[in-house]
Amino acid sequence: AVYPNAFVLDLDQRDDLAGLSDKLVSLGDIDHLIWITPEESLSFFSSDSLIEDQNKGVLLLFGLIKALLGLGYGSRSLGWSVLTFSSQAVHYRADINPTHSSIHGLIGSMAKEYTNWNVRLVDLEDSASIAFEEIFHQPFNPQGDALLYREGQWYGQELFPLTYNGGDDSVPYKDGGVYVVIGGAGGIGSVWSESMIRDYGAHIIWIGRREEDA
Repeated sequence: AVYPNAFVLDLDQRDDLAGLSDKLVSLGDIDHLIWITPEESLSFFSSDSLIEDQNKGVLLLFGLIKALLGLGYGSRSLGWSVLTFSSQAVHYRADINPTHSSIHGLIGSMAKEYTNWNVRLVDLEDSASIAFEEIFHQPFNPQGDALLYREGQWYGQELFPLTYNGGDDSVPYKDGGVYVVIGGAGGIGSVWSESMIRDYGAHIIWIGRREEDA
């Protein structure tokens, strides 16, 4: 009703890269792509269902991006409007649905890497709150940052400078403490670990993906 010349791109989570490319080619030149994530139930989650739902969420979207790049869209202007549902929190007590939260990270990286693409990322309460006329009046964001729509109000993130006025200057470490470091074998992690061992006699446990070496 809002865009009578729009086409529906019928995707399937089983589509491979060639299949996605063929479907895109059949539509001709694309000016703007609207991605609406499936709306999942908040009733319960299991590790299996969360992983399976990635196939029709972030992984399918990632495949679509790769197909577009393979067709030369990486050097062209392209509009994106990506809609998710309750995948981000405005207030710390808000219930969120983490199923498709990873889409926000993917879209943020995409927007920064392909600066010729105009990206709008919106998180809504539910599918009943879709108001396309209002959504498409929201600005694109070159960083891929999300806008959240809750109870008729738009929210966005913004960084503010913080002025430190003193206070508790105590060190958050204790002598002989035990510290678990994720990625401790990296450059910063190893320097920090050496400092902790030297200055506090700390016991350091490294967790990482690398094979153990010297």
